[in-house]
Amino acid sequence: MTLNINNPMPWEEDRQSPQPPVELRGEAGEPITALIRVSPDADAVLRDLFSQGVCLNNLATGRIIASQESAKDAADDLAVIAKFKKAVEEKGKEYTDPINAHLKAVRETVKGLLAPFEAADLINRQKLLAYHQEEERKRREIEEINRLREEAARREAELSGTGEISESVSQLPVPFVAKNVRGSLGTAGTSKIWKWECVDQAQVPEQFKVLDAGRIRKVIEAGGGVPGIKAWQEETIRVTTK
Repeated sequence: MTLNINNPMPWEEDRQSPQPPVELRGEAGEPITALIRVSPDADAVLRDLFSQGVCLNNLATGRIIASQESAKDAADDLAVIAKFKKAVEEKGKEYTDPINAHLKAVRETVKGLLAPFEAADLINRQKLLAYHQEEERKRREIEEINRLREEAARREAELSGTGEISESVSQLPVPFVAKNVRGSLGTAGTSKIWKWECVDQAQVPEQFKVLDAGRIRKVIEAGGGVPGIKAWQEETIRVTTK
């Protein structure tokens, strides 16, 4: 069985243009809801296309190509299959395009609504981290001052000949810097995370090197070669439709 793809398909003769989704609008006129078709499996056109696909699949399963004529039949069926696939995809867009358009709009709106929260989150995190780092800096500085005082007292005792510190060394109180800040509604704390950057590609073990398949393919298709890469050609089927 070979279908004539030059004749109009049965669903193309009485095909109705898709109806736009019905939108309900708020008091200010902005759309707040939309009715969108979501059951392509109940669509008569798509069901007819599916039946054609089942028929073509049965033909392909039972086909034996042993002559030029049978090869031509297979080539014709591939052209028919390509047209059917395009028809299914185009018909499917009548369902997916409105959904994707609304989904994109909703995501952009939600992203905009989240913007002040994201900004406030970042600002608070940065200021909390800056506060913690400043408190840590003060603690380290006080510890260094105390260490220097101890060192000065020890050296003074050595110079006096006794080698003993006669008086207690005045020490500054070392503040405790908490890692966590506990509020009445939540807790914020500091933690350390690992980050990395490549400083010498040659020293990176092979299992951590990712090959850029697209870039390699372009070099090979242009007639070039890549060290360590084996290239060869395999036959495949390319289908073109009229």
